Amino acid sequence: MAKQNLMRGYICAGGGAVIWGITGTVGQYLLTHYHMDAYWITNMRMFFGGMVLLFLSLPHWKSMVGMLKDKNDFLHLLGYSLPGLLMSQLAFYICIFYSNSGTAAILCSLSVVMMAGISCVGGRRLPSLQEGLSLLLAVVGVFLLATNGDWSSMALSPAGLFWGLIAAVGVVFYSYMSQQLVWKWGSVPVNAVGMFMGGLCLTVFLQPWHEIPALDPFGFLLLAALVLIGTDFSYWQHWSSLVRI
Repeated sequence: MAKQNLMRGYICAGGGAVIWGITGTVGQYLLTHYHMDAYWITNMRMFFGGMVLLFLSLPHWKSMVGMLKDKNDFLHLLGYSLPGLLMSQLAFYICIFYSNSGTAAILCSLSVVMMAGISCVGGRRLPSLQEGLSLLLAVVGVFLLATNGDWSSMALSPAGLFWGLIAAVGVVFYSYMSQQLVWKWGSVPVNAVGMFMGGLCLTVFLQPWHEIPALDPFGFLLLAALVLIGTDFSYWQHWSSLVRI
């Protein structure tokens, strides 16, 4: 039973990562063909994605109220929502704007390397052979991505590299800040409240209704898929993997 649960966790983690990569391609298409702004896309993803999850979480409304009333849990929720979800998603699309979806996805995946480093420091141990090899390959990969192997030039813009690394830091934030919350309250309520809080915060400052992009039916379809599949479903996969693994 334990092995089956672990395998389901691996499948959820892999599935969530694949969907996250697809959202980058969809986001690049929206940025390029519909001239959307990275802030506007992030706002739509988080606000409407959070609303859908809040609706699905109505049977667990006591859990959502409990999170907000508990001071310690509320602080974790803020860390998960703002420097976590909001920063990772916004930085991811800004990185796409300055580079491309593939580069952004690769840089964002460095969060795994960062978490491995944190795990080693927190456990006061040296990296295992597999961890050390992974760290080395990740550093070499980013170097090749940024320079094309030429020390004297930068193939990747400094802005693209910067925002890609910020996106990775955001993933580290929301992964660590959400663990205890998910174990205590469940993945859907935590994701719903955190997603909606970040979307609401961005809505207050951005006021997206002032500059609505001209979307045709296909554009609306892509945006809906980005919210429902690329946001709600992919994050549900991610949290399911955390709980199982």
